[in-house]
Amino acid sequence: MRLAGRMERIGTETAFEAAARARALFRHAARRALAVHSPDRALVVLERALAMAPGDTERRLLLEEAASAARISGRLDVAEQHLRALLAEEDEAAEPGDDQRDRHRAQLASVLLMAHHNAEALDELESAVGFAAGVDAGDPEPSTTELI
Repeated sequence: MRLAGRMERIGTETAFEAAARARALFRHAARRALAVHSPDRALVVLERALAMAPGDTERRLLLEEAASAARISGRLDVAEQHLRALLAEEDEAAEPGDDQRDRHRAQLASVLLMAHHNAEALDELESAVGFAAGVDAGDPEPSTTELI
């Protein structure tokens, strides 16, 4: 019984390592696809990596890369989905002073503007810049300055 439990744990660890290796290879393949101007292929590969990604920092990175590939390939609906999922995960893992969320909100606003969803885009920009949070305009955060 003790040996069986140990073998199961070893098998599980090996599966996690294999999945991590596969995700790294998928990300490499996506970068290569983007380098040869094939964002559609990059998106397919990144979505395969997302399907096996744990809910952590790596998953958020994959969501960001998939959103970028989708935007480049003109799949604005998919880019919006990935950015909204990314923002939801970042809101869950909220860390004080995290400028990434503002940048991702601005990227979502950009995608929404490209898709002619102007009212939603304005809401996201206001949120990213900090108007909704009541940030003093006289002393903007570095991320706010970058967005403006």
